[in-house]
Amino acid sequence: MLLEQHKTMVADARAAQAKAEAEVERLRAEAFEAREGKLFEQQLGVLQARLTVLHAGKLLSDEELWRVEDLIADSTEAPDDDRVPLLVALSAKLPADGAFARQIRRKYC
Repeated sequence: MLLEQHKTMVADARAAQAKAEAEVERLRAEAFEAREGKLFEQQLGVLQARLTVLHAGKLLSDEELWRVEDLIADSTEAPDDDRVPLLVALSAKLPADGAFARQIRRKYC
């Protein structure tokens, strides 16, 4: 009985991981499509405004804000770098400022 439960749990975990990976790939493709157009420029402006709000609310430190700003600035020199489009997509997917700030620290700082 325990072996069957373990197998079910492993299968469920693998299915959840596959679903999460598919979502990341979908976001990546969506971000790349948007990167080339005016939509991306608008989204980037919204992201920068949100970063300012997070910083003003003390959810991001000066250093964290500067790292993300540097990442955005450096992305103009590295067109194959997908971190900024993914950051834009992440901002759209996480409306809670605290959660978004934590993910910025985890992934980008």
